[in-house]
Amino acid sequence: MDENPDPTSFEPDLSESGIEPGTDFAPYGRPMTKGQAQRILAETHGVVVGDRDPILMLVTLLQGFHKDQQMVLGAFERQVNAAHSDVQSDAQTTASALETTLQQVTRQQGKMLEEAAKVICEAVETSLQPVAGLGNEIVNRLGERSLQQTIAVVSSHSANVADFKSWTRFQLRRFTFSMAVLTALNLGAVAALFFKS
Repeated sequence: MDENPDPTSFEPDLSESGIEPGTDFAPYGRPMTKGQAQRILAETHGVVVGDRDPILMLVTLLQGFHKDQQMVLGAFERQVNAAHSDVQSDAQTTASALETTLQQVTRQQGKMLEEAAKVICEAVETSLQPVAGLGNEIVNRLGERSLQQTIAVVSSHSANVADFKSWTRFQLRRFTFSMAVLTALNLGAVAALFFKS
């Protein structure tokens, strides 16, 4: 502050504060004015003081202190806002970088899993080829055996049928011969009875 301030107008030194001269400090509140101090003293105590009264000089000093305080608060607020802006910008940059990295890692993992799945499928297919060949061979052999057994059974049945037919013919011939013999005996008996009588 100036060593000899004007008692009617006090303006703090803003040269090292980074605050533009004439900055409106209204957002932070305003100090009591000399007119307000004169009015309060007159209404409360019935005392009328002039512009050069020591009490009003004290009010002027308080105004200067208040403006100094508001100046510091304003500079602090700007620093906080700048730091917040920097942090927010850094956070956005970091989040964007992390998202890009995550997408890249996800794509790489997807490719790796796809390649691994292909390798596994090829390995399984390769390992199953001998088994599949063995299975086909077993099926073919079983089919051949089944066919051979079927042919053998049919052949056996055919042989049995042929034997049965042969046996039936033999029995039929025996029966025919027996009937012929019986018929001849009957005829002989009838003839003997006829000639005897």
